[in-house]
Amino acid sequence: SSVPKGSDINGFNMFLQTIPYNFYAITTLAMMLLLTIMKFDFGSMKVHEDNANKGDLFTTAARPYGDDDDNTDKPNGAVIDLVLPVIVLIICCIIGMIYSGGFFTGESFVDAFAGADAPKGLVLGSMATFFFTFCFYMVRNVMTFKEFTECIPAGFRAMVAPIMILTMAWTLSGMTGLLGAKFYVHDLVANSAGILKMFLPTIIFVVAMFLAFSTGTSWGTFSILIPVVCNVFGSGDTYEMLIISIAACLSGAVCG
Repeated sequence: SSVPKGSDINGFNMFLQTIPYNFYAITTLAMMLLLTIMKFDFGSMKVHEDNANKGDLFTTAARPYGDDDDNTDKPNGAVIDLVLPVIVLIICCIIGMIYSGGFFTGESFVDAFAGADAPKGLVLGSMATFFFTFCFYMVRNVMTFKEFTECIPAGFRAMVAPIMILTMAWTLSGMTGLLGAKFYVHDLVANSAGILKMFLPTIIFVVAMFLAFSTGTSWGTFSILIPVVCNVFGSGDTYEMLIISIAACLSGAVCG
């Protein structure tokens, strides 16, 4: 079928349709399972694994935490203290996103997710998880109030670099949009030989990989390339090729 008009495209449905073509992610997951089941290691991973079997869990010259004897001062700590806040974070962020998309005012789940205000939803989900984690740790006596509050500025400092990377990447995305990059690429592809269009997913994958490697962010790569990819395909192109090309963009960005 031909590519539907922009207003007819549901972003969430389109994302679901890209999953079978996201070969990089699928292959990575398959490789992880294969390495785990077969217990096969190679390269630096094999060095660390061999040393761990001999009792050295750190291997590197820096030996992070290697000489730290303060590893058993949390008798109340358990795996659930790590896993449950992550699960709550995922659930709260999803609820926050569908809330911002109007799910609780009558929209369907898919439409609410597709029309969600992602920054607002993520902030709501993160804040809800923050307060849950505070109460959870205080009740279980895993951390003291002082230790918990000391983690807040430390966590913020750790996020400064990613925030700056995303800010610059989104600025670059805005500049390419204002310069009309999507129209330039559309005209370039439209005037090229038909055989070139068959290689577009491969070209998009390589470009996305290079951009992600250069900028250090897959999200920024999405914001730069996906509008360009969507504009390349006119009404005469197949919708399936658009899906495959977006999947190539997602794969390349994560790979890079």
